[in-house]
Order: sequence, then structure tokens, then C-alpha cells
Amino acid sequence: MVLSWIKYFGNRLFSSKYVRYGQCKQCGKCCRSIVLLDMGKPIKTEEEFDQIKKKYKAYNHFYPSGRDNQNQLLFTCKSLGEDNLCRDYFFRSLYCRKYPNIDKKFIMSGGRMLDGCGYKIEPSKKFSDYLD
Repeated sequence: MVLSWIKYFGNRLFSSKYVRYGQCKQCGKCCRSIVLLDMGKPIKTEEEFDQIKKKYKAYNHFYPSGRDNQNQLLFTCKSLGEDNLCRDYFFRSLYCRKYPNIDKKFIMSGGRMLDGCGYKIEPSKKFSDYLD
């Protein structure tokens, strides 16, 4: 009994970390399919986005460009050039500098990399390793 509790808490403490593999293919998809958040929740309407831009000036670098299959508003970066390269790379936003950010909450809620992206995010430890 005690051993199982130690194993349980050990697994919780040292739970799977995620590792990013690959490299950017410069396809520009990630710059055209951005879900922006306000207080941890996706921005759902253009009116809401207009209000949030007043609060967060960095959001002025994006414009609404469509919706995803969950009806969330998608945004495109205004700095994306015709050649899929950033025209303002040196002064790019923190959002862009951190991409693809390995966010466990995003992954656990079913988030994934875009199709065709050169990056992959995988657990650093296989599930079967936790069973041993």
C-alpha cells in the first residue's frame, strides 16, 4: 500500500514532460491560424477583439482572418510577408518568439501542431515507462 502511494506521488511529481522536435519549415501556417486569448479564454468575436486591443497593444499586430472548427476566431499576423517570412522579425512579439510553446494545458486539452508544421511535440517519457 505504501509503495503504491510512493509510486503514485513519484509519478505525479515527475509526470511526463513534453519535448519539442523538428524545425520551422517557414510555411507561414502558424502566423495565419492564431488563437488569441484574453484571461485564458479564446477571443470569440471581433467586438471583443476590438475591446481587448485597447487593453493589450501587442494585439494590434494581428487581424481576424477566420474561424476554426470549434468556432474560435483565428487571427493572422500583420507582419507576415508574401514569402511567408516575418517582415518585422527583429521586433516580433513575445508570442512569436516563444512559438511553439510547450504548454501542458494546451496539450492536455487536445491541442496539436498544425498539419504540415515541421515541429512535433511528444512526451519525453512513454506511458509504459510509468507502469514499470
